[in-house]
Amino acid sequence: MIKCSFTSVWEDGSEVTTPCEYNRETGQVFPTISNCTPDSTLIAEYITLLDGQELSVCRECHEYITDKCNC
Repeated sequence: MIKCSFTSVWEDGSEVTTPCEYNRETGQVFPTISNCTPDSTLIAEYITLLDGQELSVCRECHEYITDKCNC
């Protein structure tokens, strides 16, 4: 498991970032659940690896990076 951060971006301009773990083999993400729920529409979700690389997360299932999702 790789430590990273998970960010959700909302239409009202708010962003919520929490700690996350990422399984590079499966593409599955395990973010810490936030108590913050913006009153807006979700625009994007992504993880940021320690080297700064950002990987998009599937907005349908919210469990895998887009490249490894079967949604």
